[in-house]
Amino acid sequence: MLGFDFSLFNNISFFKVSFLTSYDEGAHDILFCEVLENSLIKHANTIQHFKITKQPTTQILSYLINLRGLELASDFYNEKWHCLENLSTHFLQILRARRVSIKPLARLIENTSGYLTEFTINNEGGNTLNNRIIIQAICKNLKYLKLSLRSANILELEKLLINCQYLEGLYILKIDAIDWGNLFEILAKSSPNRHPMLLHFIQILQFGLEHKNLIEKYKEEGIVKFCLQYF
Repeated sequence: MLGFDFSLFNNISFFKVSFLTSYDEGAHDILFCEVLENSLIKHANTIQHFKITKQPTTQILSYLINLRGLELASDFYNEKWHCLENLSTHFLQILRARRVSIKPLARLIENTSGYLTEFTINNEGGNTLNNRIIIQAICKNLKYLKLSLRSANILELEKLLINCQYLEGLYILKIDAIDWGNLFEILAKSSPNRHPMLLHFIQILQFGLEHKNLIEKYKEEGIVKFCLQYF
């Protein structure tokens, strides 16, 4: 792998970079990743969107000072992602994460200086504590949010909705039993001055007639403007 001539990067400006590594195919070459990341660091000022599917080998993320969009993914939950804890991304607007350690991710959100407008987290099977940590870390200027929701964290969601008055879209990945009537009441109570919200959700069990009627009721009242259901 190191036979590649990385000097070819010298006269290139990068805007969007996707750094994809597969553990399953045995393609995780630490030395190669280190050399490639160091080559990209030389162009860090021009990179505005960055995707990486493993914890980086170097401190490349700390060099991406003009980053607008960051996508983090991992094949395993045991990666620590400590590199996120003291990372300052003052202009970051879009953050997407899958199977990333919760506490470092929450620290990253807190360090975005309020510019973050879109946040997606897909950690299958996340527990109540992790859910609470993420919800409490989310900044007030958020416009679009996608996350798993547990019934035990409904009060944190209410506080989030009160704090995030610019929120336009909410995408709920349902994990456990949620009182949907209570959820819609919270949406109505916590956002009196907000335009109708775009609401998406994944429902594992098919809704009954009462749920469908509830959705239509809150559509008519202007709480949500559209509701997508995935079964």
